[in-house]
Amino acid sequence: MKINEKKMYKLIINEVFSEYNLSEDKADDLLAYIKGGPKPDWMDDDGREIPKPPEVPASKKEPADDTMPLPKDELLPVEDQIAALVQGMPPEEVADIFQAVFERLPGVEMQDEEPPETLYTPGAEGRPQIGFKEQLIRIIKDELKNITEAKKKENCFAKGKYETFKGKAKCIRRTKGLDSESANAYVAKVLRDMGEIE
Repeated sequence: MKINEKKMYKLIINEVFSEYNLSEDKADDLLAYIKGGPKPDWMDDDGREIPKPPEVPASKKEPADDTMPLPKDELLPVEDQIAALVQGMPPEEVADIFQAVFERLPGVEMQDEEPPETLYTPGAEGRPQIGFKEQLIRIIKDELKNITEAKKKENCFAKGKYETFKGKAKCIRRTKGLDSESANAYVAKVLRDMGEIE
């Protein structure tokens, strides 16, 4: 059995109206109201009275004495108050909090932590002076320095190296650390001295 949308709609309407004992006139009014029409007069006609809202007693205002802060002599010492605030926190967080507070206080200078004293002496009793990591860092720095120095010694005007003015200016910017305008002026001066441009 096939049921299209209209038949399904009528079946649902008939079931709802029969269950709530609505007449056909009331059904038409209700459908009109659902579709945006005026509210039918009979909808609120169930015969019940709407009760009055209950009376709520007014709140009692307490005298100001009950809510006043305690005098300062009855308060805990500042150290106890701070200890209560940070109690239960991990030591690292407490240290971070105090560090942040000290940094905000005017006139308080922070002291860097001094390295702990040690009996270890690098190179003593055949110990290595630097570790692998330090040695690797030193090697990398030396290589970077060599590359930088080689680039600074590069001849930007060698034959076949840089053919265009722009290429030569880019090389000068890199090797001499000049800005674009200064590099262009430098290249122009050298090319004039070499007789390549007038």
